[in-house]
Amino acid sequence: MAMERVKDGWRRFSRAFNNECCIAFRSPVVHWLIWIFPLILFWAYQ
Repeated sequence: MAMERVKDGWRRFSRAFNNECCIAFRSPVVHWLIWIFPLILFWAYQ
């Protein structure tokens, strides 16, 4: 009984998290940060 609740909760969380990730990755700000941030780190430590 308790394990079913845990699995159901995890399934709901996973679905919501994946949905939010898909929405975020379509955002231009997130896209810019994903591409620019590693370059900034690379240039900062040269």
